[in-house]
Amino acid sequence: MFVIHFLKSKLKLFLLIPLSIIVSMHLLGQNSIVTKADQELRNQNFTEAIQLYQQSESAGLISTDMYYNLSLAQYQSDQVAQAVVSLQKALKLNPGNIKAAKQYNQILNDHPEIEPSQSEFFITQTWKKIAAVFMPSTWMWISLLTMLIIGSIFYRYFPSDIRRQKPAIAILAALFLIFSMLGISRNVQLYHNKTIVITARDTTIKVGPDEDSPDLAPITSGSVVYYINKLPGWWRVKNSYGDEGWIQVTQGTRI
Repeated sequence: MFVIHFLKSKLKLFLLIPLSIIVSMHLLGQNSIVTKADQELRNQNFTEAIQLYQQSESAGLISTDMYYNLSLAQYQSDQVAQAVVSLQKALKLNPGNIKAAKQYNQILNDHPEIEPSQSEFFITQTWKKIAAVFMPSTWMWISLLTMLIIGSIFYRYFPSDIRRQKPAIAILAALFLIFSMLGISRNVQLYHNKTIVITARDTTIKVGPDEDSPDLAPITSGSVVYYINKLPGWWRVKNSYGDEGWIQVTQGTRI
């Protein structure tokens, strides 16, 4: 029996080694795409860099820096709207990224006809930056671990002191609520983002979801609008000036 168990354990080891090698080679291959794309960007081969960054995105290897570099290549190739798309994706992953925000403001300065994204209150901006520190699941684990640790400390040292248990319960409830709200906020940032970048030229927001509907407001390629709801083939959106109307789904990219 010992021999059989020994052989089984060795067999599992021999199977795991090739699997780990394959996974490692796959990750190295993905990293090499980004490295090569960065090199093409430095060499000002913007078309090649864009293609490689898009391959990286298709492979799921995304990051704030990757989207930022992609936006640089796109902007240098006169793909202004696509550069805005990439910057919005970078800011979705990291709302506090200074480079992406600065590049976006530079595009707005170079193209004043582009409608900017809505400005946010300082408190809202700070909250989003804090929420972006961790993924939603991490925030939930932090809230649960905080409850467990603080609850264990008070139970250990003040098992029968009701006067100290009440503030402990209040503190636990407050921390759990704050961390849970941060997790929910991060989840909304990543998976329920309402930002839409107009990518089509000569786009007009319509009063209704129909091509024959009256025009509400023209909007320039690269402008940011916000999703409200949808009908087949149409998005109801609001621009930065508060106008609400409809655009075709082919006229924009939802972040």
